Amino acid sequence: MKWLIVTVFLSIALACVSAACTDANCASCTAGDNTCDACNSGYFVNSAAGCTACSTGCSTCTSATVCTVCNSKYFLNAAKACAACGTGCTTCSSATSCSVCSSGYWLNGASCTACPTGCATCTNSATCTTCKSYYWQNGALCSACSTGCSACADSTTCTTCNSTGYFLDTTTNSCGTCIANCITCTDSTAATCSACKTGYYYDPADPAVCVKCDAACTACTAAGTASCSACATGWYLSGTTCSPCTSPCSACSTSDTYCTACVTGSYLDTSAPGTCATCNSNCTACTSSSSCSACASDYVLQGTYCSPQCSKNCTFCDSPGTCQECALGFYLTNGACTACPSGCAHCFNATACISCQKGYAIANGTCTACKSGQFFWLGTCRYCPDNCATCDIVPTGQTCLTCDIGYNLYEEDSQRYRCMGAGSLTKSQKTGVIVGSTVGGVLVVTAASYFIYMKVVVQGAFNRA
Repeated sequence: MKWLIVTVFLSIALACVSAACTDANCASCTAGDNTCDACNSGYFVNSAAGCTACSTGCSTCTSATVCTVCNSKYFLNAAKACAACGTGCTTCSSATSCSVCSSGYWLNGASCTACPTGCATCTNSATCTTCKSYYWQNGALCSACSTGCSACADSTTCTTCNSTGYFLDTTTNSCGTCIANCITCTDSTAATCSACKTGYYYDPADPAVCVKCDAACTACTAAGTASCSACATGWYLSGTTCSPCTSPCSACSTSDTYCTACVTGSYLDTSAPGTCATCNSNCTACTSSSSCSACASDYVLQGTYCSPQCSKNCTFCDSPGTCQECALGFYLTNGACTACPSGCAHCFNATACISCQKGYAIANGTCTACKSGQFFWLGTCRYCPDNCATCDIVPTGQTCLTCDIGYNLYEEDSQRYRCMGAGSLTKSQKTGVIVGSTVGGVLVVTAASYFIYMKVVVQGAFNRA
């Protein structure tokens, strides 16, 4: 009986230990139903969706909006969210209160300030404690090593050279350069070059040099297109040979007709992998049959669609040069827009105006300008008040804009002006007239602090013969 209990217990324990969680972010889960019990750092158990990521900067959280522990360079704010510390700060209690700075910065009060140039660590703006690569400790600061040197004791003593294109000359403790396009060598002679730059191959012939690969190759071991390890765009690698792609492929793989990119005017057809389809005739470049990125002449890109470029004053056209609808002030004739007659704001054709511009009256489809001393109102020309050269309608009635010669504008209320001669004012009225601004080229006068009643003869003003 004891043996049976032990066996069952071990079986259950082994099942639990061997149970593999299907959620990659789950740290442990219950065997059988694969329910996640605990998540990896940066995630929380979400009963509906397994392990869900915490918010940005949070390492431990109970929900997407409640964080308990923040990552380095973040602090926990009052809203239980992680906010970023200031620039260069590793540990902080707020965005403006830092206690530990990142490498390359020093603690300046409660904020972090960058170390001087070349310093890896420093205690203040004038004292470096360690230097970065390519620099050496020169008193309290760091100075740059000589060209090609990645580690040095001083400005003239190099201990390590850059790994690409340089070698250490032990007789002068300086870095010399390899031959052109050579990245690894032991001296400046061609014979010691052991590796050339990508796109070049080593030719041991006398004199030994690094030679540029064939234009079809981006990496090679010898001349021609049959010793390549990588190909230029427009070519594909078959063994060690680069062969050209066939149009409309601009790039291809495995064969000259299996496209990975298409020439301008074509796009990769997702319904037939490896093939290119032609863009719509209105498109010069596209990513699909319905998504243009550049348009043909006389078409304009609107979003991802190429629309006809309508002619001037045309508001809608179904093809370039063929208008279907014109802007106000123009009428359609033979697919083009023609200006309405003078004074006409909207028309059907050259002889049929629907509405007129300001200052014009309509009669039998024709717009006629109002005469001096008249204004346009309710479709016809009406007479202005006496002595007005031009006028208009305002909410409180008619107002003069300019006056006949010998008359001045006089403010009747906040919206209306009347025209009257200086000789018609009484002495007290003249005292109240104040010179103001000029309106329409005529001097404006206003009444000062009192109301002046001015009688204007307007008999038949709206319908004078």
